[in-house]
Amino acid sequence: MSKSAVSSMLALGMVGLLTVSQVEAAPPSVAGTSWDLSGKLKGRLSVKCKRTPGISTPIASGTVLDGAIQFDDGEVEGDGEGTFIMTDAYFTVQTASGTWSQKGAKLNLAFDHWYDSPMAVFAFAFAQVSDEIQFDDNGVVGSAGGFKITQPLTVKGTINKKGTRLTLNEGLGFKFTASAAAMGGSNTCTYKMNGLGRKYTGGPQE
Repeated sequence: MSKSAVSSMLALGMVGLLTVSQVEAAPPSVAGTSWDLSGKLKGRLSVKCKRTPGISTPIASGTVLDGAIQFDDGEVEGDGEGTFIMTDAYFTVQTASGTWSQKGAKLNLAFDHWYDSPMAVFAFAFAQVSDEIQFDDNGVVGSAGGFKITQPLTVKGTINKKGTRLTLNEGLGFKFTASAAAMGGSNTCTYKMNGLGRKYTGGPQE
């Protein structure tokens, strides 16, 4: 067999292997699927102070969230985007709707209304506070303010190659500053919340 024939066979073989690899690696679309979800609240609180050591601690609940999500294919079938309806009885707003898009294994979700996210409502409540809150309690005098969003609300997800496991991860971040004085001393601290949100995992509804 000539060298050119061998080279051609090797080239064809590599193309075949690459094609099979690409087919196997492509995860299924979430369009038209429904999922049962369980999840928890998560995030991280960091505190940096002028006169005392800072701290950084995770925020994590147990698996207290019990929900579901249904993905619709939207106006154009097979275009990798559509709408969703999400439910979770743990929160006051039990049903939320929005849009989704998928690229490979990765998903991006957006709520139709920002207030459908309990975490966004929580941050909004902080944001409505005046620039300086004054407090005086048991000899401790201080103020808090300077609220600022540091991470806009995002909801991202992934689906595994077999289409048997879905993860959704919601997160936002904000910070504010507080100062206090008592017993002849004073301190100023910046509180920063990172990745505050919900994290779900789930499987297809039967």
